[in-house]
Order: sequence, then C-alpha cells, then structure tokens
Amino acid sequence: MDLLSQFMKPPVFPARWSLEHWTEALGWAHIVADVAIFCAYTTIPFVIGYFTFRRPDFAFRPLFWLFCAFIFACGTVHMIEVWLFWQPWYELSAVAKVVTAVISWMTVLALVRKAPAIARLPSLNQITAIVESTEDAIVGMNMAGVITSWNPGAERLYGYPASEMIGSPATKFVPDENLGELEEITQALRSDEALDPVQTVRLHKNGSRVNVSLAITPIRDARGRVRGASAIARDITSMKRAEAALVELSEKLEAQALHDPLTGLDNRRGMQQHLDRELARARRDSTPVVAVLIDLDDFKQVNDSLGHAAGDVVLCGAAQRMARCLRPGDILSRIGGDEFIALLPDTREAEGHHVAERLRLAVSDNPVSVGGRPLKLSASLGVATVPEESMSIEELLDLSRHGLSRSKHAGKNRVAFSHGGADEAALDDMDTLLRPESLSVLWQPIIDLDSGLVEAHELLVRGPEGPYHNPYDLFRLAIERNLLTTADLLCFKTCVQRAAGCSDGRLHVNIFPGTLLDTPARRLIEHFEAAGGASRFCIEISEQQFLGDPSSLCAPIAELKAAGVSIALDDVGFGRSSLEALLVLEPDVIKIDRAFVHGAGRDPGARRRLERLVRTARHLSAEIVAEGLENASDREVLLELGVRHAQGFLLGRPVPVPVPVPAPQPQA
Repeated sequence: MDLLSQFMKPPVFPARWSLEHWTEALGWAHIVADVAIFCAYTTIPFVIGYFTFRRPDFAFRPLFWLFCAFIFACGTVHMIEVWLFWQPWYELSAVAKVVTAVISWMTVLALVRKAPAIARLPSLNQITAIVESTEDAIVGMNMAGVITSWNPGAERLYGYPASEMIGSPATKFVPDENLGELEEITQALRSDEALDPVQTVRLHKNGSRVNVSLAITPIRDARGRVRGASAIARDITSMKRAEAALVELSEKLEAQALHDPLTGLDNRRGMQQHLDRELARARRDSTPVVAVLIDLDDFKQVNDSLGHAAGDVVLCGAAQRMARCLRPGDILSRIGGDEFIALLPDTREAEGHHVAERLRLAVSDNPVSVGGRPLKLSASLGVATVPEESMSIEELLDLSRHGLSRSKHAGKNRVAFSHGGADEAALDDMDTLLRPESLSVLWQPIIDLDSGLVEAHELLVRGPEGPYHNPYDLFRLAIERNLLTTADLLCFKTCVQRAAGCSDGRLHVNIFPGTLLDTPARRLIEHFEAAGGASRFCIEISEQQFLGDPSSLCAPIAELKAAGVSIALDDVGFGRSSLEALLVLEPDVIKIDRAFVHGAGRDPGARRRLERLVRTARHLSAEIVAEGLENASDREVLLELGVRHAQGFLLGRPVPVPVPVPAPQPQA
C-alpha cells in the first residue's frame, strides 16, 4: 500500500478516487489484471500473424494482418490508460487513441467490403464434411514434397492413416519407377505450368499397386504464388480391368473379322490386307507376286451325299493340308464356299507353278477321313502373276479365274496359267473388252450458267466399236460374267490416267458403290495423286446403283474426303433412296437427274418438282449441278431457281479427252 501511495500522491497525480477506498489487495489486483490483459493483447496478434505467415494459402490474409494491428493498438491504448493512472501522459494517450481509431475504422471498412465474399464461403464444417465423406483421396503437399493433409478417402485408398502420412515425404507411396513423374509434377508447379490429369500407379500400404486417375491443383497464396499442391486421386483399377477386357474382346472381334471361322484361315478382308502389304513391297522392291486360286473338284456332291457337317470336315482337312505345304511368307485364305486363294510374295511364275503343284498334290494325295472312312479329293488350280497396279481382292480373283476355268475344262485336278486366253468364249470376250487400249475416254463440260465458263469435266468411258460400245452394255456383260468390279476399276484407272495431263478445272470420275466397298480407298487415292493430286478429282456415285444401306459407304467416303477428293451424288431424284443417301453421305456435289430437268421450262408440274428437289438439296450446303440440259427454256428455269451449274447437250457434248502436247525441248 505504501508503494501505491507513493505513485498516488496528489502532487504527482490527482487521485480519481479517495485513497481510503484503496486497499493493497485491490491495488495488486489492478496491476496483475492490467499486465495480463496487455500480455493477451500482445500475444494474440503474434499468434494470428504467425498463423497467417505460415499459411500463405489462407484467404483474406490482408484482413488478418489488419486484425493483428487493431488488437495490438487496442492493447497499447489500454496499457497507456493504465499508466495514466500513475503518470499524466495525456499527449501519448491521445496519439495512441487516434492511431487506434484509424486502425479500427480501417478494420471496419475492410470487414464491410469483404463481408459478401466471406458470406459466400462454405463453412469449415461443410468443407470438412465434403473432404472427409468423398470416396476420392485428397492429399495436400508443400513445395518440398512433404504431405500436409490426408483425408479419410486417402486412408481407404492407400491404407495409410493420416497420423502416419502427414509430415512424411510424398515419395513414401510412389513406386520407384514413378519417382521421375513426381519430380516432373514438382517442377511444373515451380514453373507455374498447367497440369493435366494423368493416370498413374501408387502403392498401397500392403505393397499392392493401385491404378489411380490423378488431378493436381496448385495451392496459391494471396499474391498468386504457388505454395503447394492438392492431388485428388480416384481408384480406376476396375476401369483398367474393364479396358483390358475390352481390348481383348476387340482383338478377338478383329481376329474374327479377318479370319474364316471354319478353317481359321484369312477371309477376304484378311487377304485384302495381305494383298495391300505385299503389292506395296513388290512395287518398292520390284519383286513379282503370284496368286493361286484353288477350287475343290465336285465338292457339291460331298455336301449333297454326306451332309454339310461332312463338308465342313473336308474343308478343314483340305485347308490344313494346303497350309502345311506352303512356304514361310506365303498366305492362304478361304474366300468362300470351296474356293481358296494362295498369295505367293517374291515368286516368279515358274516357282508359282511348282507351289501350285504341291498344293494340288496336298489335296489329291491325302484323303480326308470322314466318319471313319477316307474320302479322296482333288482340286483345280489357276495361277496368275499379280500386276503391281492391282487394287482389290476382286481383281485378283477375276485374274486367276481364267486359269481356274481352263483347268476345269481340261479335266480338273490340274494347274493352269491365266495367260494365253480362257477356253470359254465369254472369257475371251471379256479379255478383249477389258483392256485399256480397247477403251476410249470422253469428257463433257460442267458449265457455270452465269458466266458460261467451264468449271469442271465429267469423264466418260466408251467400249470398243461394236455391240459393247455403250457403257451400259459393257457393264451389263461384266455383271453377267461376275466381273463388274474388275471392269469398273479398269474404267476408273483408264479415266484417271488419260486425264492426268489435263488442267481444266475439277475432274469427275464415275465409280460403282460396290467398287468403293471392295477397293481400299487409299489405293484410289494413290491413282489420284499420281495423276496430279487428289484435290483435282471428284468421285461420282450414282443413286441408281444403291442396292443396300448407303451408310456402308461412309467409311471409304470419309477417307477420300480427308485426302481432298470431292464426292458427288449422281442421278439424285431417280430412286427411292435419294433422301437417305443425301443425309447420310453428305456429298460435296449434288447432280440432279435429267428426268427432273428436262421439260421444266414448259411443264409447270415438272418445274414444281424440280423446285422442291433444289430446295431440299440447297439445305445440305452442297454444290448443285443439273444434268441433261438440252434446251434454253430449261436453262432459264434453272437460273430462276438459283442453280448455277449444269451439263448437257445444250452446253457441250462429250468429246475425246485431249492428248497433252509435250513441251518442246530446247535444242542443244
């Protein structure tokens, strides 16, 4: 009490209360409480500041620093006010109060400004509930690669408890072979690069491997600097198993698509792939390729007398015997029924004959056991050298069938070559007709009706003079002889080759839908490229020739379009499938059938039909070409309807494709 009295003497400071009200206990209570309050005022800002400094990712850091200053200022004012009880430092108290008032209102204004953003923030309970209830593993780490957070999903996925992992390096659950991946992630975070989701492997506590999909998000401070990362991992082990099963199933389906289910040999599609590969190698290395077509003699009698089950046994037995006698690198496939074909790469004609004899003997000298009794077989074989420019399996079959037919007519069970002409008159006819020198190529202009300029030409084929000069008659004979694809491909190649030197706009080449399905699109593209570039050409597919689903043409057409080839749908409006083909195939050019054009100038009904068709075609954003324009009145109708391109006798008749004149060579 004496000590307190010394500070409270009236000359030093006028006491606020009468001294008789003070006791020693009351004085010390004031002193201890004031010191404790000041210590609290000082400690709280330091703790908040330390927390804010150690957690740079924490939101609203400037507001927290402002809180620290406000609390410290309040504590300072309180201490000065206490000191004023002992010493009259009113000036210091006034300055401290002014500073505290400024800081307090700065804090109030900051709170008012940040209040909407703070109100939108999810509560800590919500965030905690989300993080703890999610099945995904959420792992946080700092830039040193030390784990800072580990949610229950991570415990379930990796088997480690949070108490064991927090503070541990992230390498603890990363396989050795993936440590480089972790280093790349850390480097990307330091460089502030974008991190794409990855599929990787992590280690479970029991040592097993866990396939995870990993999404990594950088953790930034208030200034946008990266201070760490949060990794969200999802278990994709079951998905990986499903993918592996799907790949296995896909491989099985692919194998089934390329192989004959009965004999296990390649089917037509599989043989087409081998043919493409071997012909490409033959062109590169200038090596010959021989094909051998094998047909089992009188196989129909086996099916009729013993049943189809016995026929299947015979086919499998014959296939095994023939496959065993082939050389490494030779390819045997079943192309349907009792027909097989062997492709012999890097083989001359004499060697091909020798291999064909071995195939014949393998069938005829080795009876097949059917129902416990031997059944003797024989086979007829046709041998042909495969031209390098061959494109499809159909051409290969047509080429070798000449020799097979000769073998059959000579008594069966023998080998015959395809050159030298066939014994059948029909084959002789086709040999003569289906030669490039027997065909002539004409072209007819496609005109811009506004300017009268030639925009493109359609290439047309004519047969030799005689009954098959008209292409309809020529193709009718090819259909009767089962040689349509061969004839169509020959016409296609002849047109492209004859027009190679022409530079007058786009060139239209006709092709049958069946040929597009039977011929790899890349082989057609190769011919276009050799003739000056694929973008110069437009393939015309006639609507008249659609016999099935037009969508089956989507794949080859897409490949042709990707190479720059335009697609035209010809004779639109002729048949029932026009609308379906227009919608499915999305042609670049729509050619309106002549039946809709002819007479539109004088028949109002014909004009209305033409107008409806033009309106439909225009919605597909394709170029419209009117065919069969033969009089001026129809031309006027086309212009009125907005059709700007046409072809027909009014604009120009088909004429022979001009032979390019070679440039004169400079004289020495």
